[in-house]
Amino acid sequence: MEYCDDSHRLGRRPVQGPRPSSGNQGRDEKLATGRTSTLQLRKNLRLATWNIRSLVEIGKVHVLGREMERLKVNVCGLSEVRWAGQGHFTTLEGHTIVYAGESNQGQRGVAVWLHKNITGAIIGYEPVSSRIIKIRLTAKPRNITMVQAYGPTSVSAEADIGEFYEDLSKAVRSVSKKDILVVTGDFNAKLGMEESAATGRFGLGHSNDVGDRLREFFIEHELIVANTIFQHHPRRRYTWISPDGQTRNQIDYIAIKASWRTSLMNCKTYPGADCDTDHVPVVVTVKAKFKKRMDGKMIPRLNVEALKEYKAELYAVEVTNRFDALTKTQSEQTPEELWNETKTVLLETAEETIGFKQRQKRKMWISDETFAIVKEKREAKTKCPEKYRELKTVV
Repeated sequence: MEYCDDSHRLGRRPVQGPRPSSGNQGRDEKLATGRTSTLQLRKNLRLATWNIRSLVEIGKVHVLGREMERLKVNVCGLSEVRWAGQGHFTTLEGHTIVYAGESNQGQRGVAVWLHKNITGAIIGYEPVSSRIIKIRLTAKPRNITMVQAYGPTSVSAEADIGEFYEDLSKAVRSVSKKDILVVTGDFNAKLGMEESAATGRFGLGHSNDVGDRLREFFIEHELIVANTIFQHHPRRRYTWISPDGQTRNQIDYIAIKASWRTSLMNCKTYPGADCDTDHVPVVVTVKAKFKKRMDGKMIPRLNVEALKEYKAELYAVEVTNRFDALTKTQSEQTPEELWNETKTVLLETAEETIGFKQRQKRKMWISDETFAIVKEKREAKTKCPEKYRELKTVV
């Protein structure tokens, strides 16, 4: 087996991926809805990054969730999800995924997966491009901002590489100086074992030209690459393996603001994780913990799908009648008072006409037998390559 330093590899609903983005998706930073939660830097937090090589296939979101739970990951940046558009959704298991992609499905795309226990910590997120997404989490003593990236390959045009690093620099500079900054992703670059202000001596192989550029980026922004400063066997350092299984490179990285280096406890890869990808997840353990989730009442949602035909006409008539009654009785009012009355009329009439949605618990559509095969395939990945290839044709 060769740990090579030369070769380089060139939405919907929760069940099938992301749903289409809503009309307000153009905002620079999107606010999360629902409950709030807080992170406290006291115990252990596990952050990861993984090039998943497409989440378009039906069922892959569920397999991803199972692997993240098995690895006890709290937040994971994802590369090459290949979804179209921008947005966020909740999986059937309750985890949250925010994503940014191209206008057409099947190309590039980045995302961030968050465990259901900490989704309430989301302050907001910003899809920068189909290669970069930024998410901010509330924390103590400092908020955490995570930037997930998917870099161009070394054979890409210089203009594409330059544009990527320009966008990435803008995203990093826009982060509050008070935040704990974490930059993760598949950068398609090799940093090697060269020690510098940004990298330790426990990388893999030798750097390439794109790797030198990436190192300069990390140094410029005062970031330290976590998976180059912990000494592990090479099998715990490589992040990509060639199709023939003979070449292994380190091209996925997790970097944190250098001033928070002492909060890092460990960083390594997990080659046993399996989600039909040639990449291996990188996981960093940080001295952090999430405060107990503050569960409140679910925000009721109006059953707007029922607002059609007879009920739509009834709603229009009721609203008109109530506004007519207000017109006859109202005196001079401030704009705020007028808005409050208008909002009350619209919401109360809607509640009386169509009511609220009833929360339904949906059944898991992937069977236990399928997950058993997935587990068997994962175990065969490192022990029996022939059996692994055979099981890949089944799941």
